[in-house]
Amino acid sequence: MDFGVTLNDRQQEARLLWQSPEPSCLKGKRHRAILAVLLVCGLRRRELADLEFAHVQRREEHWAVVDLVGKGGHIRTVPVPDCVKAAIDQWVAAAEISSGRLFRCVCRASKTT
Repeated sequence: MDFGVTLNDRQQEARLLWQSPEPSCLKGKRHRAILAVLLVCGLRRRELADLEFAHVQRREEHWAVVDLVGKGGHIRTVPVPDCVKAAIDQWVAAAEISSGRLFRCVCRASKTT
């Protein structure tokens, strides 16, 4: 069944969505990292919400989300491309966090909670 949308169109839409948050503010950096993980790595919302620093590891010259407990209690490993790791690193550096949950709330004063 052809809906008139090509893979290239979908890739372009995903890229535009990923790059739409403002990169100069703390929330924008967080939103870009979240969208990168969801769109490129294919994590589910619950997996993203439960993602911790310990899950993101370097394995055999590549970054990956390891020991991720997914749907149905299945444990899986998900590759993390360099572009996604860069978005995560920008968020982490701006938020000044280094342990615990990776994605946290940002209050009005642009501080993480």
